[in-house]
This record gives sequence, C-alpha cells and structure tokens, in this order.
Amino acid sequence: MAGLGFLIAISLYVALGIFVVWRTPKAWGKALAVAAVILLPTADAWWGRNVTLPELCKDAGLKVFKKASKQDGMMVDDALSATYKWTGQPSVRVLGYFGEEWITQDGFSFVEGRTYDGDTPRLSLVDGKVLRESKVTPKAKYVFVGWKEIPTAFGKNFGGSEMRIEDRQTGEVISQYRRYGFRGGWAERFLGGFADSGPQGVGCTSSSVNESAVLRQKTFE
Repeated sequence: MAGLGFLIAISLYVALGIFVVWRTPKAWGKALAVAAVILLPTADAWWGRNVTLPELCKDAGLKVFKKASKQDGMMVDDALSATYKWTGQPSVRVLGYFGEEWITQDGFSFVEGRTYDGDTPRLSLVDGKVLRESKVTPKAKYVFVGWKEIPTAFGKNFGGSEMRIEDRQTGEVISQYRRYGFRGGWAERFLGGFADSGPQGVGCTSSSVNESAVLRQKTFE
C-alpha cells in the first residue's frame, strides 16, 4: 500500500502540473509554469543540502577549548550499570560495567556515575582489576554530558545536537562535539511518509565515527 500511495502522489502531482501548464496562456507563461512545477518540490531540498547545511556544518565536529588531565577523573551523567561484553578468541561473553573501558583502555584514573536515587558509584583499577564502589563522595573534576539537542536558526527541518565535557564545579565547557542534519525538503518528507523507514535526511559527519571516543581522546592527556 505504501508503494501504491507513493505512485498515486507522484501521478497526481504530474497530472496537476500538466493541467496548470496547459491552462496557462502564452508561451512565456507556460515556461514559468513549467519552472514552478519543477522547482516547487525541489527548491527547498536543493537549498537545504547545498547552502544551509554546509553553513551549519562549519560549526560541526570537534572543538577543544582546554586540555584536561585523566588523573582528575570523569563523571558520567548516567549510571555505571552492569553490562555484558565480548572478549578474547574465541569470543566469550563476560560481565562488566558501563564506562569500564574508560579506565582500562583510555587510562582515566577513575570514572564516576550519577543515578536518579542520588547514589554516586565509582569505577577504578585495583591490582589490575576493576573495582566498583557505591555511594562515594564525588571527586571527579570533569563530567561527560551525552547527546543533547541544540537549537538552530533555520527551522524544524534542521536539527543539531552536541555532546560535551564540562568542568563539574563551574559548568565551563572544556570541549564539544557537534553534529547537524537536514530532514529533507517538504516533498521528500511527504513522500517519505509512504515508506516504512520514513523520510531520509542527511548530516555533516559520517555515522561510522565514534564521536564519544574522539571527544575523550582529543580532550584528555
């Protein structure tokens, strides 16, 4: 039914365009009508992709305002909950914690979390093993803030978001990673409604980039 709706919508628009051109008097009027029929569903999509989005993308990506030390620790705006991971050859599923790789691979001295009940758990390495403590007194200097929406001045067809690292006490932004996207022109969004996947947008950065890892690795030393 979705494919049929798509074809019906396209057919109706083409039929309407032919009717408008046919009813428009004089050759120059018909030329203008043809141009309008072509541009009406495509102009905003072209402008969005080729003018507005590239302008927004100048602000996308990584910005490091100040270097930070891994020895001062990191707080995650989330719980350090238990999770499963795969390791070794052949792969074996083992129990770990969210944020564990930050101390085992990235080299942070410790990682703290925040939970809704006010508990502050902490992960650290003791004798080469990950130790999880509960209800500790927070001491991390920095806090990692996950993806949050940021406004743009170009309407609801454009979206922006950022993750950042802040000074936990002052709120100063130490570094940020921003991305922007364009949800498509009005015709793309309308026709995309007939597809199971919905309208397809386009963004500034590759989806294969691990933005969180880039942000941590470039900010801390």
